[in-house]
Amino acid sequence: MTFFEYVQAEYVDGFPAYKGDTPRFFWEHGMDKIQPEAVAQAALHFASQGIALGAAYPELIRAMFERTHAERPKEEWEQAYAAGLDIGPEQPRTSYKEAEEVEDKEFMDYCREFRPEIYSILMRSGGTVPNHMNLQEFVSISKAAECASPGIATAAEIMRRIGFTASCERL
Repeated sequence: MTFFEYVQAEYVDGFPAYKGDTPRFFWEHGMDKIQPEAVAQAALHFASQGIALGAAYPELIRAMFERTHAERPKEEWEQAYAAGLDIGPEQPRTSYKEAEEVEDKEFMDYCREFRPEIYSILMRSGGTVPNHMNLQEFVSISKAAECASPGIATAAEIMRRIGFTASCERL
């Protein structure tokens, strides 16, 4: 499952009366307007889930990244670009390591300026976002990010939803 597929499926699940599949929902409602407050709430929701899942299972986030950024056949890319998609004439290639370094730096910059309580915890881990952390560290960061118990519960739910079969004992 890609990041986009997860967000789309989760979004559609918010409409319990809808009985179709996810692609059909976006075909039917893709041009509907969404209120800015709802967008902000959804962004916070998915950011909290990402924090929980990434802290507990970084290998799963890496697998989702690889699926999201998998190389597409050249012909497929060229057809999509020729059809008017604003994607550029060639598919950009970003490695997981490069993306991780950029995201870590931006997150640390944000925490230093706006969330010093999180920044101090991260600095104790060597000044970078750790690849693995223990439950106590995760709860500390989650509490500071105002997503402690929902984040922990959400990580287990995400694991079940996307079919991850590893044990959730660390949660």
